[in-house]
Amino acid sequence: MSWGSEAERESLARATLVVQATPLEREEELATVDHASRRLLLIDLRYGRELTPWVRRARSLGREAYDGLGLLVFQARRSLSLWTGRAVPVDPLARAVGWPR
Repeated sequence: MSWGSEAERESLARATLVVQATPLEREEELATVDHASRRLLLIDLRYGRELTPWVRRARSLGREAYDGLGLLVFQARRSLSLWTGRAVPVDPLARAVGWPR
């Protein structure tokens, strides 16, 4: 299946979850979400100061989409818990980075 192909569009129309796990940044390099199912959940593992263009595009089309900031929060929680031997609450970590957004 190639990017932008009919097969890609058909797969996205049936998918319920798509995880963007590449280092690609430009929206035109990524799978288009224009023809994706309305029930599709999109996760872009990349994160930065703002939402990624892919997440913004998906949300503008009414799809549920998130960047990788939540993953960062939960990775930090797990790491801190392992280091300290204590349970670490999510809320302070999430607030520190402005998640969810």
